[in-house]
Amino acid sequence: MNKLVLICIDGATWDVIDPMINSGALPNFSDLKKQGAYGDFMSMENKLISPVIWMSIATGKVPEKHGIKDFFSSEADLKSLRFWEILAQRGFSYGLYNFFHVYPPDKNSAFCIPGVLAPGAATYPENAGFLKKIREERKRGVNFGTASMLQFGVSALKQGLRFDTALRIAGLLSSLKTGNNSFKDRYPIEKIMELYISTDHFCYLMRKTKPDISVFYENGADLISHYFWEEWETNGSNRKGNVCKYYEQVDRSIGLILQNVPDNANVFLVSDHGFQGIDKGARMLLMKTEKLLDVLGVSDRIYGMNVGYKCYLRAKDKNADGGLMKELEDKIGAIRFKEIDFPLIKLLRTSEHEIEFAFNQAELNLKLIADDKLIINENTEILAAGATFKAADILDLKPKQTGKHHEKGIFLAKGPHIKRGFKVERASVFDIAPTILRLMGIPAARDIDGKALTSILTDSFLRSTQEESIESYEAGSPVASRQEMTKDEEESVKERLRDMGYLS
Repeated sequence: MNKLVLICIDGATWDVIDPMINSGALPNFSDLKKQGAYGDFMSMENKLISPVIWMSIATGKVPEKHGIKDFFSSEADLKSLRFWEILAQRGFSYGLYNFFHVYPPDKNSAFCIPGVLAPGAATYPENAGFLKKIREERKRGVNFGTASMLQFGVSALKQGLRFDTALRIAGLLSSLKTGNNSFKDRYPIEKIMELYISTDHFCYLMRKTKPDISVFYENGADLISHYFWEEWETNGSNRKGNVCKYYEQVDRSIGLILQNVPDNANVFLVSDHGFQGIDKGARMLLMKTEKLLDVLGVSDRIYGMNVGYKCYLRAKDKNADGGLMKELEDKIGAIRFKEIDFPLIKLLRTSEHEIEFAFNQAELNLKLIADDKLIINENTEILAAGATFKAADILDLKPKQTGKHHEKGIFLAKGPHIKRGFKVERASVFDIAPTILRLMGIPAARDIDGKALTSILTDSFLRSTQEESIESYEAGSPVASRQEMTKDEEESVKERLRDMGYLS
């Protein structure tokens, strides 16, 4: 049976890739398009939250069925089997690198390195967690001297770090100025170094354990695009900006991964969504979600997160009735600029368990044009929960992000059973799981919402196999394998979300 590799590039977009292919900067992306199938990969228009989308990719199901709602969901919320778990029931082995909601690490796997939002540093096997451990120590403020870095280097080399990669990392470190470096200087280099190390480590684990299915996830393209999209729009594909530089390194990683899989492997490369610029008129202010929940007195009952310039709130208690969210909706609607008695927040979507909202920018702009009395600064007074606050308490007046998600991601597939140079029309995030099951000769379940992309499969493969289906893979068997997050684990996830810019 052919091996299968799924490469997950969070936030990758054709809007960057195609111009860079045309300029000759992305040879591996270019080869995948020529040698396989490619096209747009349509995401969920109303909920562009990465862990929700990736779980739909892994299960083929809508969020209501798989159970993952946002960044604060844990594996305890999962109600559906991922495609690798279905394949494992038929004797296939699998390895997972950086994917969402695989914590605690799965000891039935060939290897399992839980993703960036995992509430702890544990990995399987245990000695594979050197990169996570150094991240944890950095979070605690541990300073690394020469001896510590040498110890890390030895661990990394034992876990597959290539000498060429070590030299590249040394070069990146030397490019940073001595002392305090600006976010713009430091952040892209940190993400590139993480990508270098993760790619080498993943390839090493694949070579060592030889799983039938390997899954690799990376989120640097998403994070770099959030912060440097305006730079991309200014520089385009001339390789000068941080977005271009990062995509070049993603292309390099793809090339290394492809070198480490058999020629007859089926390879999929997808993103959960694309990217676009934030209109400059809507870029002025960002809600400080954590502070807002504190002001409203609901931080112990509500999860909150920022995705672009939208904010999402959800009840922590799965069994909470609609009364809590209605109370919160009323409190949010009552927040106003004191001087002009104008609402601060625009509600976008509400339900019994969730609220989506944003800063009321568009309507405020019209108000400011009609009435120039209000000048928003850090001391502008805001009324909330019966008290007066300064704008700087609740609003980020100088947000860094200039890019936001849009629903059109990328799809690429290559392998012995994949058509060459074939453009697929409107593949969706629900279609990967059933397509993988079809390729691996496993029946799809009728409760899966996606459909196998048979249009990308060769005629010879379709003639030699028969499409089958069953009712469900979940019938009668529990899916969740762990308890709800503890308070400490929840705080750990919050810290990671702050680092990623999804919580402010």
